[in-house]
Amino acid sequence: MNQWAKVLLASAIVSVSVGVNADTVKDNIFNCNQEIKKGNLEKALDISQLLIKQNPKLADGWACQGKALFSQSEYDKAVPAFNQAIDLQSVETERMVLLGQLGNTFLQQNKPQQALEQYELAYALAKKNNVSAYQRVVLNLMGDANTQLSKYDVAKSHYDTAFTLAQNDTERMDVLGRIANMYADSNDFNKAIEYQIKKLLSAERYGSADEKADIQLQLGIFYTQAKNYAQAYKTLNLLLSSAKQFQSDYWQALSHIYLAKLDKLKPDLASADSHIQIAEQLNQNLRDEAIGQEITSLKQAK
Repeated sequence: MNQWAKVLLASAIVSVSVGVNADTVKDNIFNCNQEIKKGNLEKALDISQLLIKQNPKLADGWACQGKALFSQSEYDKAVPAFNQAIDLQSVETERMVLLGQLGNTFLQQNKPQQALEQYELAYALAKKNNVSAYQRVVLNLMGDANTQLSKYDVAKSHYDTAFTLAQNDTERMDVLGRIANMYADSNDFNKAIEYQIKKLLSAERYGSADEKADIQLQLGIFYTQAKNYAQAYKTLNLLLSSAKQFQSDYWQALSHIYLAKLDKLKPDLASADSHIQIAEQLNQNLRDEAIGQEITSLKQAK
């Protein structure tokens, strides 16, 4: 074989190899993200480390590592992974999402100011690229960060803008719930109740039974915090009745737990004990750890 033929053959082999490698990388990125969705976080980390080893400048490899570490609550390690991904990502809409994820990591570390800085950068890219759906997402997150910073007027303005971008009742329900929680954080429980009721109304048409139950439970909690015990009892008993109708031991147990908490405030210890016993019986089948802890706490409370 002459030298020119050898060069052509080598070029062909390299071309095929590059094609195979590119497909393999694409498959590994897909698999890495799928493993995160399935909760197989160690497997996702292994794949991300392989991707980074093969190409340290691959943004998707660092991004997947950041997401896996975030899901493991390894926030200190997730931050540098996301930073690497952001630095390497040239596509603005992809970088926009990564900035949001980095912001979420800071928020989980109780660093709302640092989170806010990332959200603002993400929002700027969302506006520049006219991605209204992500504008709404980031505005909600900016509202959450400002709520943690006790900047309630600023948070409300972000939530209000997010509400104008909501496309359906589910998205409106999300914003209304965040506003309710913001008012509760500021100890304005009457306003929290107002927006929680609006959230419940938004859930009427398209909300699932679980979503409606969760909203109603939170409404009962807000009534309790507002010391409006009559409405709290009414709301929680309505929740209990609904839970019985759709045969949910989980929501029945929670209803009894929060009714017991109300009884202890009256105090009506006999009624509280009755609710606790029923919740305990329901949890024998559920074996829900959080409910079990609530029951233990109630039993130990005077």
